[in-house]
Amino acid sequence: MIKVKRLGHATIATPDIEGQTEYYGCVLGLSIVERSQDRVILSSKQGMEAIELVRGEPNDLKRLSFQIAPGTDLGDVVKELGRMGFKAERRKDVSPGIAEAVTFEDPKGTPLELFAEYKFARRDSSPAAFNILKLGHGAYRVLDVQQVVKFYCDVLGFRVADWRGDFFVFMRCNSDHHSLNFIMDEKPQLHHIAFEMIDWAEIH
Repeated sequence: MIKVKRLGHATIATPDIEGQTEYYGCVLGLSIVERSQDRVILSSKQGMEAIELVRGEPNDLKRLSFQIAPGTDLGDVVKELGRMGFKAERRKDVSPGIAEAVTFEDPKGTPLELFAEYKFARRDSSPAAFNILKLGHGAYRVLDVQQVVKFYCDVLGFRVADWRGDFFVFMRCNSDHHSLNFIMDEKPQLHHIAFEMIDWAEIH
């Protein structure tokens, strides 16, 4: 088993990368870390990468990243995934904060990137309406909730935090209540993403 320590950033496709960049930056107060014609990476003011925007069809979760224990040998991670029957490979220059990661796919076909070392982006002291601390969780519609739960528990060390009936699950990898949600649906796709704020007073 590979033990995930935290949720990193989510890569989301959009046909309007300029409009979405303005929304996440100007409205939600995230900071642009890196920008090109077809890719934008945004972080919290404290330097935690949260969102990568790429051009594509709307509502498409392209990738998710997770941090494992710092100091972990990524070569050993590739071997461990291979023993479990997963095809994995190492990838360099994933983002400004992630120099190297191991990538493979979960049962619903979403590429996952596991990284051990992280470099914080420069702290941004410019004022913003909201002070987002980090990407809080991602939620996804799936055909088979039990299959996905088994994968994240057995392969990446997640634990079930809560169930709503037998169709909606909350999963945790650390002291946060959940980093992932999965809900049963006939059309697999991204449901939503959420960000952690300092407190309710700021949102109010």
